[in-house]
Amino acid sequence: MTWLDRIIETISPRAAYMREGWRQQLGLIRGSGYDAADGGRLNKNWRATNEAADITDRYSRDTLRARARDLERNSDIANGVLKAFKRNVVGNGFTLQAKTGDDDLDDQIETLWRRWTRRTNCDVTQQQSFNELLRMAVVRKKADGGILFKKCYTSGGLLPFKLQALEVDELSRSVASPRYKGDRAIAALSTTSTTGPLGTGLNSTTLTAGKRTSPSSTPPKTSFSITARAAPPSFERSVTSPRV
Repeated sequence: MTWLDRIIETISPRAAYMREGWRQQLGLIRGSGYDAADGGRLNKNWRATNEAADITDRYSRDTLRARARDLERNSDIANGVLKAFKRNVVGNGFTLQAKTGDDDLDDQIETLWRRWTRRTNCDVTQQQSFNELLRMAVVRKKADGGILFKKCYTSGGLLPFKLQALEVDELSRSVASPRYKGDRAIAALSTTSTTGPLGTGLNSTTLTAGKRTSPSSTPPKTSFSITARAAPPSFERSVTSPRV
């Protein structure tokens, strides 16, 4: 209540009552039932739209990612946050403790696990160990919003299985329709209403185990894991690693 309202209340309580009633009704119209919906001076430049998540993100995704990467390269505060996530989520790395009930078998499994997590056995590019891939995933999740890990069944290494890290930038923007009738295409992902993602549309420049992929959507049941190395997977041939 302002000083003018108090004066009016002293002279004419009826007029003050009517004035306050109209003010409250006007506030409801402006959305002041919730402070966050108020259209007054403090929120006049807050223009929000209520759309589907992909429609909302589609036009801002690249800008947000570019700004986050710029902070990753140049901001000590941002790097402090990223280091904290790496330290607290991954730390010195993940270990495997087998509990089959057979001590000899447990030792064999744990030994094979430690050998597979070496860079020559778990990474298609043979550049990062498994724990380094985990650290990258944590940072890329925060800086890029995610990352693609492709399960590659190869003939080399300790086991015929390796991981390939792909940046989310490799998701094709041209995939507008699903591969099969009845599915849906959302942000380069082919999905169903019940089983989730079936395929992923990638750019034609993506290298998969040393070979270029097709620009079309990957076949159903191709194993991709979208999660989110400290630097992007393509960082090896660009510039010096940022302070992460």
